[in-house]
Amino acid sequence: NTLKTVNIVATEDYELPRYAFSGITRLEKVNLEGKIIEIGDNAFNGCVGLTGIIIPNSVTSIGAYAFKQCTSIKYLALPYEISSIDRWAFFNCNALKQIIVYNQACEFKANCGLNSNNTLYGFKGSTTETYAKETGAKFADIMSVHSHKFDSGVITSKATCNSTGIKKYTCTDCHVRRTEILQKTTKHTYKTTTIKATLKQNGSIVKKCPVCGNVSNQ
Repeated sequence: NTLKTVNIVATEDYELPRYAFSGITRLEKVNLEGKIIEIGDNAFNGCVGLTGIIIPNSVTSIGAYAFKQCTSIKYLALPYEISSIDRWAFFNCNALKQIIVYNQACEFKANCGLNSNNTLYGFKGSTTETYAKETGAKFADIMSVHSHKFDSGVITSKATCNSTGIKKYTCTDCHVRRTEILQKTTKHTYKTTTIKATLKQNGSIVKKCPVCGNVSNQ
């Protein structure tokens, strides 16, 4: 019961077991990394000294009573991939004032233990907003505390000399997407056609872009 810090790095899909750290009252910080896909039932139940936990994007569900009576946690960010939170997962988390839920369709099973003492930050029209209304928890627009962190983007349609292209960026936290229009390129891909000379006409070499029809004078 003297454990204060936990670091778990999973190199393959891993479910944090039920009651994994339940009752370890001196546990203060937890850092989960890698391919942890589930936080099991009662995993941190009764960890009254726990003040911070980093949940990776790989986690898809939080089990029943997972953080029950974690009375020192003040803030939690639940990544986009979390699609379900089981009953009483946050029961008696009295200090928990701010919970950010990035998944707009996250399923709140029964009562998760959140009430008017808690503020849920989510997208307008999301299941988080619905849950807050049903349970009396406070709701706030996630954009008041969240700044998008977009990835390097993926080109879904290349720009050519004849048309613009499209590049899409995704926020690594909430998966909101933005689109960038790529301007037409000035580079042509010429195809060379040789017309042989005959007794009636001179021959020629024509370089023409098959995409836009531009003819090169070179």
